[in-house]
Amino acid sequence: MASPAVIGKSKLNEDVEITQEDQKMINDFANKNSKHNEIKALILSNKKQLQNYEDAGDEIMLNDDESVSVYIGETFFKMSKDEAQAFIDEGKESIEKEIKILAEKAEAYAMELKDLKIKLYAKFGTNINLEEEEDS
Repeated sequence: MASPAVIGKSKLNEDVEITQEDQKMINDFANKNSKHNEIKALILSNKKQLQNYEDAGDEIMLNDDESVSVYIGETFFKMSKDEAQAFIDEGKESIEKEIKILAEKAEAYAMELKDLKIKLYAKFGTNINLEEEEDS
């Protein structure tokens, strides 16, 4: 009689027939997972940019001069404190909207990925790994 560990190991490697529909789901999962990761990276980038706008706004408030230099592209421009603050507020508002849109997209992809994971794990069990690898 085989031990439970041996039975478990042989069961892990049992052949599971992969249909064209299964392959389509696996490819769909890979594509959506890639897009989801891209969106998460964009959200992080936008959050850093938002923090930069907030830091710039704080610096303007602390500045005693009537005008400030604003760096746009490769050029510095002189602006009044009010103009610079308005410029920063517009930038912050734009980034916040973008973050909200991206977060909604990320949530939609996460729900689709969850559904695909359930279907794929139901069919393939431990013969398939759909989890993210941790960066070392």
